[in-house]
Amino acid sequence: MPLRRILRKRPPASPALTTVEPPAAVLTAPAPIRELHTRGQLITVTRPNDSTSYQSLILAIDPQRKLLWLDELFPTRASVRAGDTLEVSHHCNGELLVFNTTVIAHGKSYGVEGLALRLPEAVHYRPRRQWPRLTLAQHPTVPVVLSLPGVGAQYGQVLDISAGGVRVSVPGSWHAQLRPGDRIPLCQMTLAPGLTVRCRARICAYKSHHRPWRQTHISLAFTDLSRKASEDVQRFVLNRLRAAPDNRAA
Repeated sequence: MPLRRILRKRPPASPALTTVEPPAAVLTAPAPIRELHTRGQLITVTRPNDSTSYQSLILAIDPQRKLLWLDELFPTRASVRAGDTLEVSHHCNGELLVFNTTVIAHGKSYGVEGLALRLPEAVHYRPRRQWPRLTLAQHPTVPVVLSLPGVGAQYGQVLDISAGGVRVSVPGSWHAQLRPGDRIPLCQMTLAPGLTVRCRARICAYKSHHRPWRQTHISLAFTDLSRKASEDVQRFVLNRLRAAPDNRAA
């Protein structure tokens, strides 16, 4: 074939390209939050520097705008403003869901009810007891000071402790003053020389006992323990457990 005819040959036309747009991402809320909304579950809401815990419901979820709408807090004496930080929690079958969020706006400013909060991207239930726990009920006792709601400082004894919380015994019956979710403004104890824990705490549960004397056992979760203090408590617990494994709390 002459060279001229070869040069005149054109390559076959390229097939037309069809641009396929990827499907738009479907925005959604974390599954635990969707389930709380669907079931109309009561949730607990707390605020920094406020010893009262509040109840609410999820009214609506707006994943596109990354908003979570809560009903008005109960009791209604809470004064919540845009920019405030709230802690939302829910207990389910021995597991705990906790997340912090920011108030974007108060519905009253726009003629609607509720609070608009920032929708968290990911939240998960976790076992309530995620740290090794050490019993300290034996002698010598470890004293503790608690500032109980409405009555001030009370003195008791540490029963068991972990890096996440503590269970204490306080003389007397305190059912009228205690409520799960309430904040304790002071929880202080010295576990060992140089290891003093001083922080706020949240009431998880309580139970009356009548032997050998009338007392109330109160389970508390630390709420503002520093990372270093938490690590110090964890190290103390692990060292004591290694030395005497039978001291692990049930």
